Amino acid sequence: MKSINFETGYKEFTINDDPERVIRFNPTDADILQRFRKALDDIRGEKKKLKDVGLKADGTASEDEMFTLEQASNELEKFNEFIRAELNYIFNSDVYDAVFAGQSPLAVVGKEQKLLVEAFMEAALGVISEEVEEASKERVKRYADAYRDSKGIHKTSAAKTGDI
Repeated sequence: MKSINFETGYKEFTINDDPERVIRFNPTDADILQRFRKALDDIRGEKKKLKDVGLKADGTASEDEMFTLEQASNELEKFNEFIRAELNYIFNSDVYDAVFAGQSPLAVVGKEQKLLVEAFMEAALGVISEEVEEASKERVKRYADAYRDSKGIHKTSAAKTGDI
């Protein structure tokens, strides 16, 4: 079968430097930050609904007076599937398994005792924001250079005179 090949703009990123855990996204995708913020808000909203479900440190359900273990486990499973859908929505591909590598996204991690999903979202937002900003600067520079060239403006004189 023949293949249609073209530049997609995707960049690859490893999760915690593990070459087996890779996610990809296009930093010039104008909607990725929008999708990220929407997904983050949606996850926070769903998390609030779980406030009565007890969690163990590994992200599994604990039994208490509000929920039986089975009920709590069912609620956590629904939330895990919700997280999967939201992460895949952000990146337009199935990244859940690469990100969590079999761990519960509700596992408590780090000195700040954050949920694993929260730790990932914070780290990912930093990388995504940085990549989007860099891609944006490159586009602006390319268009500014093309404009200068079309007007016969040299970069050094534009910088000195403030033409652009």
